[in-house]
Amino acid sequence: MKNPIDGMEAVLFDLDDTLLKVSAPFQKAILELARACSDDPVMQSEVYRFLWLELGSTDPDKVECYLATKIGAERAEPLGRRYIEMMSRGIVPYRGARALLRHLENRSIPLGIVTNGAHDVQYGKMARAGILRHFLTIQVPDSKSDRKPSLPLFKRALDDLDVDAGATLFIGDKFDEDIEPAASLGMRTVHVFQGRFCYHRGPRRPVLPDFIVEGVWELLPPYRMSGLTRGRSGILRGSA
Repeated sequence: MKNPIDGMEAVLFDLDDTLLKVSAPFQKAILELARACSDDPVMQSEVYRFLWLELGSTDPDKVECYLATKIGAERAEPLGRRYIEMMSRGIVPYRGARALLRHLENRSIPLGIVTNGAHDVQYGKMARAGILRHFLTIQVPDSKSDRKPSLPLFKRALDDLDVDAGATLFIGDKFDEDIEPAASLGMRTVHVFQGRFCYHRGPRRPVLPDFIVEGVWELLPPYRMSGLTRGRSGILRGSA
């Protein structure tokens, strides 16, 4: 089976739940925060539900701001620091992530990151995970209007690497924020089926990725992908 990387001049990645395990440590951290906020099970449930289902952000500033509305700024500040510590310990690269980045570098393929996270937060994650040095461009939003799925981040990454969209592979876990905008620019796309947002959300039919893999490790030689292989014209199961 043809590997998605073949013929590509550059590879762009989403970060959270594509290269780095974020959902599991995030869920564990907010569960501990909810318990630390109050002994009241109702309030614990409310805090957990909001942070996990509604806010859906690992940004410590956003988490601390929300906690301040529930328990006051004085109590929220130390819990915010505790949250950062818990997240720092828990976020690690997925299986095969470092090996794939080294493999692509050995093939002289330039790499980039396109992520919605805050600048300091995302750079910190990559530095602690030991993957920061691999990327020639790292695009984070300057404003809310800049966030994925809007296209400026993707276009800036292409400009930085001086490559055409048609010669670029984008790898991400979210249909709406990763696959659809990248495909709209003409990039080849790989959907990584992991993380809490990997399922399509929304009433309309999603844009199909060129490939689906269970994890980035499947993109390493010998390219024996065990997951679905999905072309934009249909679905092939167990293609070989």
